[in-house]
Amino acid sequence: MALNEKQERFCQEFFLDFDVIKAAERAGYSEKYAKKNSFLFLQDERIIERLNSIREENFGCNSKCCKNKVVKEMWNMYEKAVEEKPVIEWNKDLKEYVETGEYQHDEKTALKCLELIAKICGGISDSAKKQEKGDDEGVGIFVRVEGEDEI
Repeated sequence: MALNEKQERFCQEFFLDFDVIKAAERAGYSEKYAKKNSFLFLQDERIIERLNSIREENFGCNSKCCKNKVVKEMWNMYEKAVEEKPVIEWNKDLKEYVETGEYQHDEKTALKCLELIAKICGGISDSAKKQEKGDDEGVGIFVRVEGEDEI
């Protein structure tokens, strides 16, 4: 059975802010109805199917695919952050910027990327949690991207 006009509109509105109540109100349901019943929309198989369809149409992927894309992009950012870049400073005599012979990289961004990759993949092992408490010497971070042998 197809969705009615309000249900379809709800599905379209949902992706604006992922707020079930606001999406229901924008779709034409009363404020009272939206507050009491909008959570039921996310339990309706037809609405769930339509939301998945809209997500795939607009975002071009299913959740596993999106997760892989995010991990790959985070890994690319990590690689850029750990690349050594020359330190450049102003030379008053030459009146131009020159390399100092020293190199730097962006440790903060690199660590943040690794942290986010680990969170996305659920790959911080129990030994990492123990190490935070000082109970263990090893940390295990396991990252596997679907369709990739290694990152």
